[in-house]
Amino acid sequence: MSKRVYLFSAFVLGLSISSASWAAKNSQLPQGVSFTRRGPILAFAIEGLTGDATGNLYTTGRQPDTAKKCPVWRINPTNGSRVTVGFIQNSPACNPSGITFDSIGNLFIADAASGGNVWKVSPDPIGCASDDSSNPACSAIPTGTAYATGVPGTNGLAFDRAGNLWTGDGTTGLGRVWKITGSGANCGSSPPVNCEEVFRIQPMRNSTSLGGVVAGAGV
Repeated sequence: MSKRVYLFSAFVLGLSISSASWAAKNSQLPQGVSFTRRGPILAFAIEGLTGDATGNLYTTGRQPDTAKKCPVWRINPTNGSRVTVGFIQNSPACNPSGITFDSIGNLFIADAASGGNVWKVSPDPIGCASDDSSNPACSAIPTGTAYATGVPGTNGLAFDRAGNLWTGDGTTGLGRVWKITGSGANCGSSPPVNCEEVFRIQPMRNSTSLGGVVAGAGV
């Protein structure tokens, strides 16, 4: 069977965005993986990546200065240019990870800070060249609003065909998965508002007798 080359342009590595490619033969696992930087070295740490229909990439920088907001960037992977198309709040400290678009072009960003928020940002079509929310050049760039609160450990995000937003508590280790059905959701209230815990993924357990982490072993 001829070799096949796989290319992924959605790797987030530290402070840069990279692609990975490898050649695979038959059913063998990939070997000799190589990485190529697809964008600029970014100003702040990042986690989470999405793209639009024209091939631009989007991610959120973890601004360490809590007096300033955290930038949402649009990155052209061809020439490496980037602009700030939105901001999210940074008090006490932003911790963005998952990021995705809805069907009409709004960005949603999972942020485990402050008890867990999902921010909604309508990205500016032009953007500003600065990463600094206090820069006058960025005064017209929108700041995200809280689409959902009380989502502890929120990490990845995905929409279903009905427009519901799904997320999990990846950083808490409890395995909860929520369906968020509308704006103003509060997954931590009693009863929850516009939010339902649909199922749980069984956590893994450290077992010294079995030599470390055992997949599928409940706590």
